[in-house]
Amino acid sequence: MRTQHSRGFSLLELLIVLGIIFVITSSSIIIFQAVQNATAVNSANSMVLREIQVARQLAVDQRCVAHLSFNANGTLPETAGQGTMLIQLTKAGVTTSYEAPQILPIGVQFTTFAGMPVTTSTPSGIPPDSFGTGANAIDFGTDFGGGKTDIYFQPNGTALDAASGGQINNGVVYFGRPGVPSTARAVSLMGATGRVKGWRLVSTAGGLQWK
Repeated sequence: MRTQHSRGFSLLELLIVLGIIFVITSSSIIIFQAVQNATAVNSANSMVLREIQVARQLAVDQRCVAHLSFNANGTLPETAGQGTMLIQLTKAGVTTSYEAPQILPIGVQFTTFAGMPVTTSTPSGIPPDSFGTGANAIDFGTDFGGGKTDIYFQPNGTALDAASGGQINNGVVYFGRPGVPSTARAVSLMGATGRVKGWRLVSTAGGLQWK
């Protein structure tokens, strides 16, 4: 009677199996990181849009000045190095904070990106809504020098660069994961109407464009 013996794996077979496991694991990590990046920047995009819209609506509803300030590095010890947004309301000479500073998701910062459009000379080089030059991550007041970080919404819904008597405040804020252009986002504000719009930096045949 013939006895059958089980044969173990050869070294070559083990190496092949380990190689397959390594490739699958590496691919999974890359996919996970991409999903994580997208989730964080999409959350940040919603936050920035919401804060601008909330500040404007508060000014209109409460007939007051709503001051929205952006800070790329935080102003409190617990927010150091993180992008924050803060809404303050001024009514009858009294200023109060509407909420605690809103902090961008971990890993997302107010930042510019290499290669993003900075001029208006060609269609492919137009910054969001043609505001500014893309030199500043927080770039409001683009019609008079740019680089301002504060917006003052008035009771009529317009955005000015100062609490009263200021100029119409147009601008853009850029954010994403530093050094990763595929995560670049922007939100533009048209001061005269309070219209806000979200943008994404995409790669085209003509180069990087905001869409």
